[in-house]
Amino acid sequence: MNDLSYSDWMKFQKSFFRFESFENLANDTILFFTKSRWPNGEPSRVLLLSKQEVDAFSQMHLGDRVIENKFGYTSYRDLLEKLRSELKQESRYDFVLVDFRQLIKSERDFAIFREEIGEEMSEILRAIVVPRRYLGLLTDFPGPSSTAYPIPWFLAVLLRKKLRLRDEKVGLCDFNGKVYYLLLLQSKDDRRVPYYSRIQTAPYPHDVPAWVFVKSPPRKKNEIYHPAKFPEALVQRFIGIFTRRGDLVFDPMVGTGSSLIAAARMDRKAVGIDIVEEFVDIAKERLSREVLTQLDEWVYGKNKRPQIEVLKGDATRLLDDSRLTDRVFDYCITSPPYWSVLRNRGSEYQKSRRTKKLPQFYSQEERDLGNIDDYDKFLDVLSSVYNQVANLLKPQGHLTVILKNVKRNHVVYPIAWDLSMRLCGKSGEYDYSGNTLWCQDDIKIRPFALGIHWVSNTLHNYCLHFGRRGT
Repeated sequence: MNDLSYSDWMKFQKSFFRFESFENLANDTILFFTKSRWPNGEPSRVLLLSKQEVDAFSQMHLGDRVIENKFGYTSYRDLLEKLRSELKQESRYDFVLVDFRQLIKSERDFAIFREEIGEEMSEILRAIVVPRRYLGLLTDFPGPSSTAYPIPWFLAVLLRKKLRLRDEKVGLCDFNGKVYYLLLLQSKDDRRVPYYSRIQTAPYPHDVPAWVFVKSPPRKKNEIYHPAKFPEALVQRFIGIFTRRGDLVFDPMVGTGSSLIAAARMDRKAVGIDIVEEFVDIAKERLSREVLTQLDEWVYGKNKRPQIEVLKGDATRLLDDSRLTDRVFDYCITSPPYWSVLRNRGSEYQKSRRTKKLPQFYSQEERDLGNIDDYDKFLDVLSSVYNQVANLLKPQGHLTVILKNVKRNHVVYPIAWDLSMRLCGKSGEYDYSGNTLWCQDDIKIRPFALGIHWVSNTLHNYCLHFGRRGT
């Protein structure tokens, strides 16, 4: 699919990147998604749709590629006219890159776009891209804060009706603190029927960070037993934003207790439950060690020893658990199973766990969410868990869910987006209060499908923040 060497191919494998300029992005994507000449001898044809002329390439880099730069639009209606012109001329391109930034600035803008223009634009984009080749659409969150309405998610849902969503790459922009999304689509049918629901938003008064880099420390022997664990430093950051000293924190899928240890270090009370007895025992052991580490500070310092409880229980039946019904939690932070991806036996992760004779998945428990193979059922059960949590939260209480979108057999399953639409739609119990991208820069990149198909390494997790509705 390109002329790149191994090292240059691997540079494009991360699902996040530092955004510098549209010109740099155009250079990288053109070289990745096209050849100078295809096996039939034809040169690659590229269309750049941008607000201003892009002229950042040397002939040496481009080879024989033919670049068309159509620029000068200020609205999505102007952009649509340019696309209509390409369709009339029966133009066909091997790669199209569209600068969509600042064309949709609000939920209302998106609603108008979706009803009046979106489907036609999607159809034209499908028609002008050579079958099976790629399209990139660069867009942003409207506004400087991560609490803005997440327009890129909804654009991706709309485009999936005509194009296959192959990936999302997020660009972190240091000079203005914004996040840009590069939605990468293929000119072929999508095998996943997109789920769409409007969401209600209610930004939290304190700005949550748009992205963070938090390195996971080496795991101790008993912590490795758990297939997935998030770092305490990440949890502490959000506990510091959403709670005060002495508040009560809850984690309904506590695993080996990272959220509880983070709460203890922040002088908060906490309760965690897990369906797997082995994980409950590990969490208790880890908390005992934490008590010994912090004992002097709690006995001789200002802080009192926090009240921390670990319980064996079922997250899908929270409201039936008499140990929880009389509690009022100030905040909930948790990371659920990322669907049933741990049961994908062909993954390198699974091979590594088998070699070390470690569990490849969470448990054999029938009610374990990580054992639900049907995606929509998984989302329904997960949504039910968090809607139950809402009934245990105080008025104005908040929930943070840490997870990431996944791919299976070249299909993107946007768990983070789909969960947000369910929790913040008409039947949900929450308002969307922002998102923080946890970017993992310390994980080895793997050459998935090198030279055959493009499958990036998903190294950004969503830390989704929700506020209990109606309070």
